Amino acid sequence: MSTDHYRISNSQNAAEKLRAILAELLNQGRREEARRAIRWICEELERTPSEFGESREGSDRTRLHMRITFAEPLFVKFGVHELSRTVFCQPLWIFEAPEIRE
Repeated sequence: MSTDHYRISNSQNAAEKLRAILAELLNQGRREEARRAIRWICEELERTPSEFGESREGSDRTRLHMRITFAEPLFVKFGVHELSRTVFCQPLWIFEAPEIRE
């Protein structure tokens, strides 16, 4: 395993939100969908967070490069700190694409 991976850090609030989202998705019968999304998000955040998702404003003070991404059914906002090779995740959200009516 490569030693140049990024470390993923999330707050207690983010961890609690993730558990609640997982419980909700499990209750909806969406276990496999949730598992695939979380696996993909974690893999990308560990390997190439600065290329994953879409860039957002950063902070000169904290030196965080902010990004967002969607991995249906999840939406995540995160900051990449290159000097410490750490990714700071904000609480995840369930993202549902709107139905298109004809």
